[in-house]
Amino acid sequence: MGKIRSCLWVLLAFCIALGGVRVPSVSVEAAEKRTEVRIKIGNTKFKASFEDNKSTRALLKKFPVTYTMSELNGNEKYNYLNYELPENEQEVKTIHAGDIMLYGSDCIVLFYKDFKTSYSYTRLGRITDTTGLEEAVTKGKVKVHFSLSKEEIELNKKKIVLDRGSSFQLKLKNAKAKKVKWSVKNKKIAVVKKGRVKAKKKGKTKIIAKYGNQKYVCNLTVTR
Repeated sequence: MGKIRSCLWVLLAFCIALGGVRVPSVSVEAAEKRTEVRIKIGNTKFKASFEDNKSTRALLKKFPVTYTMSELNGNEKYNYLNYELPENEQEVKTIHAGDIMLYGSDCIVLFYKDFKTSYSYTRLGRITDTTGLEEAVTKGKVKVHFSLSKEEIELNKKKIVLDRGSSFQLKLKNAKAKKVKWSVKNKKIAVVKKGRVKAKKKGKTKIIAKYGNQKYVCNLTVTR
């Protein structure tokens, strides 16, 4: 046993002489839990990575959601929420295009240009590839849709053609069925219940699935 200990001490001394004993390090950034988010501005789609903090956990529960964001200073879009989020403001000093921040407890901000700032924000996340972002936000107010990447919510059909008297089952993929509200624009042409569309009269109308604050539309044509 004494010989083994002596060998270990010799080995340790040798390692120190070479520059010390190195302990494998784990990247803090790699260890952080992040949530992938999809953002749609007009017809342009972006991917964003959201941090894991009290603010984002509360905000993500609201997704999918569409905010009408206003212009400010030629470098950001903002929207005042009708609810408050937990905040942990810090002086950020430098804003980068694609940063998504919380100002105060109820204002979500999307930055589309780099600049220096003396303001404090709570970091929410950032768009990972900002190519086309400045062009997408255009001028004035713009609608920005946020959804979770794992929940790419969409109708199984966006256009259907039915004979009078026939039916078709519409589904809103990746949505909780009990929370989807179905309606039809013209009830004389068709009716819908729990996504089941039944054609009544020749013509065209729209079947609408509302989920959260977002609406998904299927164009229906009834023939014969």
